[in-house]
Amino acid sequence: MTTKDFQKLHDEMRALREGGQFDKLAEFFTEDSCIMTPMHDPISKKQMAELQAKGGATPESKGKKPVITCVSVALSGDLAVERGTASVTLPEGEKKGYYLCVWRNEGGKWKVFNYCLGGKRE
Repeated sequence: MTTKDFQKLHDEMRALREGGQFDKLAEFFTEDSCIMTPMHDPISKKQMAELQAKGGATPESKGKKPVITCVSVALSGDLAVERGTASVTLPEGEKKGYYLCVWRNEGGKWKVFNYCLGGKRE
């Protein structure tokens, strides 16, 4: 798997978020996944799907579409550590940050095991 392959996975996930297909989006996450975003408690795959279905977990729910860009990937067995950049345009301007994503290969499919997003101070 290359950075292009992981970018394709992010692009597929974004299309599902934008299309409101949260059940299908959840299939990209392991059952024991942990999602961490700035200033919020960590949440599970189930909690993420519930929040997104209610319109409260993602910038898309407010008409904002974040851009995720895979920068590098390091593979080790059935795990991959990916890092990249994230940005979203809000009414007060563009916000930028970085993310670290640990993927786990389950049955030949790469799934998000841990995801951590950090904002950039300005």
